[in-house]
Amino acid sequence: MKVLTDIVGLPISASELIDHIPFDPEAAPKLQALIEAAVSVVETATNRPMMRREVEIELPACGWSLFWLPCAPVIALRDAEGAELISGFNEPRIRRGTYAGETIIAEVGYEHRDRIPRQMRQAVILLVKEWLETEISVGERYDAPVLSFGFHRLIKQVKYTRPQVLC
Repeated sequence: MKVLTDIVGLPISASELIDHIPFDPEAAPKLQALIEAAVSVVETATNRPMMRREVEIELPACGWSLFWLPCAPVIALRDAEGAELISGFNEPRIRRGTYAGETIIAEVGYEHRDRIPRQMRQAVILLVKEWLETEISVGERYDAPVLSFGFHRLIKQVKYTRPQVLC
């Protein structure tokens, strides 16, 4: 899966973290970088993009009529005339129909910030808090700390695992 468009905005702002994490306003740029990194970790761990973006997905070469997409949620298909998005949220899948392309462009992520699962937002906050407590900086070389049990529990609640595609 290849990301085609930049993400606009973040699901959590530095000002929203004030209730959870005491920080110096002068450290806002560092906090912003930590939020961006934490969002990336949470999205990768859950297989769920938090913010809207377009991605290109390579389709299997074998003959298929239904294909489960590698991430959830999927908002819409782009430039895929003949293909039909059957389900976009829980188990996003497409029906090939008359579509003959080798790749498909999909708009993925949550349509609105307030629809992002609470567990994903909490996981970002928890991860930023853990990184601040261990004084980790983005871009700094370090031995990755073990992520907390709480973080893993939050991720497990919302992780999307695509059904196995057999050709």
